[in-house]
Amino acid sequence: MKKAEIDSARPYFLCLDEMNLARVEYYFSDVLSIIETRDFDASGRIVSDRLVPDTYFGADGDAIGRYGKVPLPENLYIIGTVNMDETTFPFSRKVLDRANTIEFSYVDLLPQMIGEGAENERAQDLPNVFLKTKYLLLSQCTTETEFVNELCVELQEINRILHLSNAHVGYRVRDEIVFYMLNNKNDELLDRDDALDNEIMQKILPRIQGSNASIKNMLCELFKHCAGDYEGYQTNNDNIGSKMYKAAQSADCKYKQSAQKIAFMVRRYEEDGFTSYWL
Repeated sequence: MKKAEIDSARPYFLCLDEMNLARVEYYFSDVLSIIETRDFDASGRIVSDRLVPDTYFGADGDAIGRYGKVPLPENLYIIGTVNMDETTFPFSRKVLDRANTIEFSYVDLLPQMIGEGAENERAQDLPNVFLKTKYLLLSQCTTETEFVNELCVELQEINRILHLSNAHVGYRVRDEIVFYMLNNKNDELLDRDDALDNEIMQKILPRIQGSNASIKNMLCELFKHCAGDYEGYQTNNDNIGSKMYKAAQSADCKYKQSAQKIAFMVRRYEEDGFTSYWL
């Protein structure tokens, strides 16, 4: 963090491998709290409260001078890798609300050898401004009021569905989805529906788990929002997940990734009496 603070023009990445071998919300709580203090200063730089108070160092004046005033640098990006199994700890909503969850579950065992069409991408040396967010507060999005309002209307409808099983999201999740969508729009990266499909997958679905009947009812309603209705829609019938998966392959499916994941979650509920986002 100190190195990133000194070399502020370049992005720095901190990778916490297997980060859920211990409870993330315990050992990472200070950083999660400091994230909430970020704001832009007069020069447009992102600043935050100190990561470590002076009292932590005691009488060690040298340590105070070197590290005592280090904030969360604007050019530091934290990435964590996790496995979700019986040997690890699940994430609390406090952690999920502050992160984008990207799942890597697809495996292609066919090797891609050099010289046989494989693409060998080189790392690019890019400045921090390439990755730096333009938004930290919703009040900073006033030039995009129409787009933000349209998006929030849809998020409100999704939240109404999530409320059926008390899985609804709060303002932090709303804001981060809005910022993601605005950055995507401004840089013309993805189609609008593809970008929101990513955010449903990364910010909303990982929060859903349980064994109550309300979970299945809610997932079925959420599927309808993502893909439209499907033949034989009744939550008390068996094999709903298979019907959903078939419908999710349709060209008319608006949010295809999310619809497929919901189909998997419903099928798991039907087979095990419990479901979650994680495989």
